[in-house]
Amino acid sequence: MTTPRPGYRVTARLTGLTALVFSLLLSAPSHAQMVPLPNLQAVFPMGGKAGREFEVTVSGITIDGHPRLLFSHAGITATPVMLKPDRFYPTERQAPNRFTVRIAKDVPPGGV
Repeated sequence: MTTPRPGYRVTARLTGLTALVFSLLLSAPSHAQMVPLPNLQAVFPMGGKAGREFEVTVSGITIDGHPRLLFSHAGITATPVMLKPDRFYPTERQAPNRFTVRIAKDVPPGGV
C-alpha cells in the first residue's frame, strides 16, 4: 500500500472547495430576483414649443404599471392622462402610456 504525498489531501480539499464556491457563484444570479429596467423606444410627438401643453404617447419595453416622465429642466412637467369612469371602471384610471406635457415659457429651446 502506498502512502499519499503530504500535500495531496490539502490540495484535493482546496480544489473541491474552489469548485463548490465557483458553482455557487454561477448559480446565484439564477435564484435572485431581477427587476427589468424600463426601455423607452418611442415618444410621439418628439417635441413641443415653450408655453404650450400637449399630449404625448410613449412606447417601449417594461414601462407598464404607473410610469412617469422625468425631465432635466424644472419647467417641463408631465402628468398622466386620466380616463373617465365608465361602466367597467367606476373610478378614474391612468391611460396607458399617455401623458400631458407642459413646457413653461422660460424653457430654452434644445434637447432636454
